[in-house]
Amino acid sequence: MPLAELKSRIAELPKDKPIIAYCRGPFCLMSDDAVKLLRSQGFEALQLHEDMAEREAEKA
Repeated sequence: MPLAELKSRIAELPKDKPIIAYCRGPFCLMSDDAVKLLRSQGFEALQLHEDMAEREAEKA
């Protein structure tokens, strides 16, 4: 879910499971913001420190 939609769609997320936030590039800071928002709303939120685009490229 994009960060821009997170605040309005947060009720769709399960409170009983950890939520993993990640970015698409090495200089992205949006996952930090997502984790802060999620934790402030009582979610267990973690940040994946890998670049997802890079990770997907490794699978190909």
